[in-house]
Amino acid sequence: MDRLYYDQELSKRLPKTHGGDDVLIPALMNTFGPVAFLNEPLLKYRKHGAQDSNRTHLSLGIVNTYKTLRRFAGKLPEREQVAPLLDSHIARFTAQHEIIHTTTPQLTPAARAKLKKLFDKACRALEQNSQAAPPLLPLRIFLSQTRKYGDEIFQALTAPGEEHPTATHALFHWACMRQAQKNLLAPLPEGSHIVILGSALVSALLINEARERNLNVLCCIDSNITRQHQTMLGTPIRPPEWLKSQGKAVDYVILSSERDQDAYLHEFIHSLNPDAKTLSWKDLALDQEFYSRQRLRPITD
Repeated sequence: MDRLYYDQELSKRLPKTHGGDDVLIPALMNTFGPVAFLNEPLLKYRKHGAQDSNRTHLSLGIVNTYKTLRRFAGKLPEREQVAPLLDSHIARFTAQHEIIHTTTPQLTPAARAKLKKLFDKACRALEQNSQAAPPLLPLRIFLSQTRKYGDEIFQALTAPGEEHPTATHALFHWACMRQAQKNLLAPLPEGSHIVILGSALVSALLINEARERNLNVLCCIDSNITRQHQTMLGTPIRPPEWLKSQGKAVDYVILSSERDQDAYLHEFIHSLNPDAKTLSWKDLALDQEFYSRQRLRPITD
């Protein structure tokens, strides 16, 4: 791609963008002219254990993909509007890379300061394009969880438009809860034993939220083989099959996916352990009264 676009040889090592080719190739074409977009599925997506998404690095390829897009943006007439949006995504996934690969329960002061500096830089560009704000929502939540910063974290916090996906609206509501000093997992009884499905940035935010609520995070479970048997923020990451042997030892499994696939994930967890209740972080963020109405109680023998 660099050879085609920048007329450079491939002798030097290029940044890893595995998983981003389906984005980068149309983006490259878009620098030469408009690309038609069909907003409807043309093929069904088959899910299976050996699919590429279960072997892809959760952050490095994404960060480098956005950095490559940032280079493409310099050739666009709308670059002053596009650049802040891409910078926010770079900040978001750089933060994800730093956080999810931290094995200790907390980031070092130096790492935390690095993320705050990255956040501040991205926020300064919001005056050029307010649409660059949503990608920074997870970083706002994380920085508030450190309790090292004040209301400055929530400056320029604006509601996303209707065109944004469910996860973006849920992140906004979660950020508002943090600003009001409320905890996302408040509906769960203290001392509950929970497992988090996933090990990306939202999972890390849920670990911090659970500890603040005095919940016992047993582990994260993830089908991505690059994440299994690792540790994130002091929490072990196990294969999903681990859940089969736990029975009633797990009170709740919290779904951390940002995609709109919760119905499938509820069924997936139920197939592994029918005794564990499944909760979606998005539902908790968007409707705090929902789980109160469900009369959640800790599971007892």
